[in-house]
Amino acid sequence: MSHFIRFAAGVITGIAAMQLIKSKSTKTALENAQGRLRDAASGINTSPFTDKLEKAQEVLRDATVSSLQAIENASARARAQLASDSAEITEESHSVIEPAAETQEKIGGSEEAS
Repeated sequence: MSHFIRFAAGVITGIAAMQLIKSKSTKTALENAQGRLRDAASGINTSPFTDKLEKAQEVLRDATVSSLQAIENASARARAQLASDSAEITEESHSVIEPAAETQEKIGGSEEAS
């Protein structure tokens, strides 16, 4: 039963909305509103609001460029630091590997002697 009530309410609402759309006063009100919006939109291009908008866009663009440059500089510093750390690790690994090889030779040499 509740499904039927919902359906009937939807039909009644639809009929009422169609009657409002078809009525002359609604049409004229919509046409007037559309005309006012069109006038306002054409007036925006010549108003001081445009200057403020362009200035805000310029400030935003400058801030974005500045942020991107800061990120680029930070990543370059991190890359350089990682490269120097990598070189140090490579040098340390060579110095650790060489004594290990010498130790292996000593162990291998002692087995041959026995």
